[in-house]
Amino acid sequence: MNIFSIFFMNLTWVLLPLMIFLIYEAYSENINNQKNNIILDFSLITSLYLIMRFGSSANRNILQITFDGIIALMYIKKRNKGALLTSLIGIIYFKNEFTSELMILIKYIIFFIFSKKYENNNKYYQISTFSTSIIYLFTLILLNKINVNEIIDYLMCYTIAFSINILFTKAESIIRINICYKELMKEQQLRNSLFKISHEIKNPIAVCKGYLDMFNTNNIDHFKKYIPIIKSEINRTLDLLQDFSACNKINIERDIVDIGLILDEISKKFNLMFDNKNIDFQIEKIEDEIFINGDYNRLNQVLVNMIKNSIEAIDKNKKSYIKIYSEQKEKEIKIIIEDNGIGISKENMDKISEPFFTTKQNGTGLGVLLSKEIISAHDGTIEYESEENIGTKVIISLPTYEY
Repeated sequence: MNIFSIFFMNLTWVLLPLMIFLIYEAYSENINNQKNNIILDFSLITSLYLIMRFGSSANRNILQITFDGIIALMYIKKRNKGALLTSLIGIIYFKNEFTSELMILIKYIIFFIFSKKYENNNKYYQISTFSTSIIYLFTLILLNKINVNEIIDYLMCYTIAFSINILFTKAESIIRINICYKELMKEQQLRNSLFKISHEIKNPIAVCKGYLDMFNTNNIDHFKKYIPIIKSEINRTLDLLQDFSACNKINIERDIVDIGLILDEISKKFNLMFDNKNIDFQIEKIEDEIFINGDYNRLNQVLVNMIKNSIEAIDKNKKSYIKIYSEQKEKEIKIIIEDNGIGISKENMDKISEPFFTTKQNGTGLGVLLSKEIISAHDGTIEYESEENIGTKVIISLPTYEY
């Protein structure tokens, strides 16, 4: 086995726990906290154990190179106690004779001094420790501890070890920047939502104020004309606040629910309305009973909202229909609401899930968002397929329940 095979085999044992740590940090919502430091310490200790237990000891200088990389990383991550302990282990583990032991001690003392000198500058610390390791390597040549012909191999190993060290710290920095970016985006979204709701509430209140300023209590016509408008604007404000509150507090009370029963109730609710509006309404149910683990009332709320959207999208100048049907695929049930209404433009399709976006005159722009939140809480999805002036298809997918 050549020197590079030994080095990369040892390096694999070192990197495995560190890669697991990076994956953990990438999916962790908390940064710069005690939990992250504990996980990092555990990963570094695991790396040391794996390299000492399973790493190849055919070349002890390669083991030293690996130890140097771990110690340098510990100092960079401000795990000073762990670095000092690892240095002590290295001195004991790699000693051959007093001279070599002293050399190893001097090398790790220099590592420690540089860690204090360049405490806030990882770049200079990495350059300094790498340079120290190279000097140590040439000292071994002078003392006939290694063969001159092997110097290029050892230089390459040191270069790779410290390069991986740099890549690890860079990868962690990128992960943390990404997490910070997500937090900033959440904060920005919250600010935008608060701004939009204040703007939306301001409009109906301004309308009410305007009519109240014109209101003459001695004029009966003002009562008849202005009061319904003011009442309508107040109701619109209450609807907006109710929908906004619902979007921010989704409570799901799960139970075993028969999809057929939900569709039956939907049919009873809307049949009369469809007759009055001259809309061809169809519900096609699967004959087999299909159950899901969900909230009956919340799912009913979503379907009602989707059907209302279809009704409002109906083109009164053509024969209209709204069709609801189901499709079962393995462990999933799809509920499709299809209409031949005015459809959704490509531009608006990208915006329909945005809070407060609406094309309706009296809409709050929160219905679609609320529906998606409810379905998401049921581990499902909502998809839209639409063509302008052709119609819209809403596909609700939910996991089925099996006894």
